[in-house]
Amino acid sequence: MGFDVDQSGKIENTKLISVLAVAGKESKAIFVSRTTKRELIRTFKLSRSPKIVYLQLFSCCLYLLVKDLLSKSNLIVVDVEYVGKDELILNFLQQLALHDEVKIKAEIRFNRIGKKSLAHEKAIYTFRDDGKGATELKLASVLKEMRKIK
Repeated sequence: MGFDVDQSGKIENTKLISVLAVAGKESKAIFVSRTTKRELIRTFKLSRSPKIVYLQLFSCCLYLLVKDLLSKSNLIVVDVEYVGKDELILNFLQQLALHDEVKIKAEIRFNRIGKKSLAHEKAIYTFRDDGKGATELKLASVLKEMRKIK
């Protein structure tokens, strides 16, 4: 079974929430608040480059969204959000999974999933509804994941 993943509200835009949604046999969404993003960026800006912090934050959110699907699914297609950074994001995902001893069975691809995808619909509607119906990622849980990435 395959799943699509899409984002609404870029991670680097700290004036808006960021929503990631996954859809396939089932669908769900998570979001990171404006204040959580600002605090994470403030925490890591001295020790990591800002561009890397955004990619790591995106990777952590993606990991938390699909963690339970990594060992169950055959395919996870992630909408291309950061052109040319697929390998780096995949590396961060692998680091997180390795740290948590999660076996990655799924093939993870980066591709345009389009506006007709159920993941896109879930992400955009959740974004427009300011996260309603989605799980909010709290600062402590994202911070814990970001500290796992080298």
